[in-house]
Amino acid sequence: MRKCIGVMGFKRSYLLLLKFLTLFVLTINLLAYLDFESNSRHSDPHSQLNYSRPDRKIFTPRYSDLHSLLREPIYGWIRGRIEKSWPYWLESLTALEPQPLPVKSILILPGVLQVTNWGRSAMSGNAPLGELVQWADVISVLYLLSSGNIFIASSHADIEAHLANFSYQIIVTDILAIKRHPKLTNHHWKCRLWVLDSFGTQQQFNCESCSEPYKSPYGNNGLNLKQFFTYFPHTPENTFAGFAVTSNPRYAEMCTNNKTRSKTKIALLYGKDSSYILSINGTVKWLNALAKSGYQLQATMRGQLTPDLKMFIMNHKVAVGPSSFQDHLCKAHLYVGLGIPIEGPAPIEALTFGAIFLNAKIDSKDFFKNKPTSRRPTYQHDFLASTKHHSVINIDYNDHSETQKIITLLKNWHHPTERHPILEQFLPSAMLKRFMQFYNEYNFCV
Repeated sequence: MRKCIGVMGFKRSYLLLLKFLTLFVLTINLLAYLDFESNSRHSDPHSQLNYSRPDRKIFTPRYSDLHSLLREPIYGWIRGRIEKSWPYWLESLTALEPQPLPVKSILILPGVLQVTNWGRSAMSGNAPLGELVQWADVISVLYLLSSGNIFIASSHADIEAHLANFSYQIIVTDILAIKRHPKLTNHHWKCRLWVLDSFGTQQQFNCESCSEPYKSPYGNNGLNLKQFFTYFPHTPENTFAGFAVTSNPRYAEMCTNNKTRSKTKIALLYGKDSSYILSINGTVKWLNALAKSGYQLQATMRGQLTPDLKMFIMNHKVAVGPSSFQDHLCKAHLYVGLGIPIEGPAPIEALTFGAIFLNAKIDSKDFFKNKPTSRRPTYQHDFLASTKHHSVINIDYNDHSETQKIITLLKNWHHPTERHPILEQFLPSAMLKRFMQFYNEYNFCV
């Protein structure tokens, strides 16, 4: 019987075969790895989450898909905010471990874009606008919760075409769009509306044919009060939608800690227009006193400062993009309210980055006279005035003795490093939780 001496007819040839096979397998694995790496570099870097829908289809949220819905140039600022905040939304959604939600068809109608010149200007990125912060965050949240089943109307013709489709379960819009498109309040669509309403609507302004003194150009809509989604929790009658402060927690913590070590004290003025500085009597005098006390005053405003203001205010012009603005907040010890804008989102961001917010006393009668609410805020940010946040100082610029006391207080101020509980409401995870509840439970058609 012939003795077997190897697979190739000589001794130990089987060892060579094994070496060859090993090399072949390693090569195949290496090529597969390189192909995977190449595909990863060209795929959406923000998408790292997959989950099943109730219809058993797999939904992979990708920023690139949402970007394609917002490709019009007018959505430039919103796109920038969503792209920057996208990783934080995905991280929050993963941490919440959501159960599969029903897939609902959602139509987005931002009337602030359709109706106003200042809205269109801000949408295209010329200047930040508080409403855009909420719009960007609401669009992000609903895209995730609906498994990407959202549609965005960008023009009057778009809106008319979409409203001819009776398949939408939710229409997210604002009061400006309702007034321009009355068919939104017809029998079929009315109960499907979620209306972004910054300052809130009270019942006496909500009747369809209100009489004086409750007639308002923004009221008389006859909706369920819970259909009005507010910026801040003004009243339990409406729905608190809010917005999210999206930033790296370690970056915000670093900013807060750096303020305790920095020798240069920076006071950043709150507002995008230089005319805001003159909105309250006594403001210029107060800013001058603040500069003389050792603060370096800075601004991110459009428009020219007057020669006397240029003497002690450094203007960086409008901060382009959310990241640029947060870089300014990171360096600021004070965030100085000027009376306008009223109840915007920026002070919440400033507090998150460890700044003190000077909350200016205002007379809001003229600003609120046409709003569908009887609220008359006493301070620029009434919500923060009522929270007793340790870094919010309510101030009357016309009260000389009060401003002097605050100058003394600021000289001896020790920046607290702990996070105040009210800021938790403005985390991405908190907003996602709120909207999950709305998405699951709200049905105004029954």
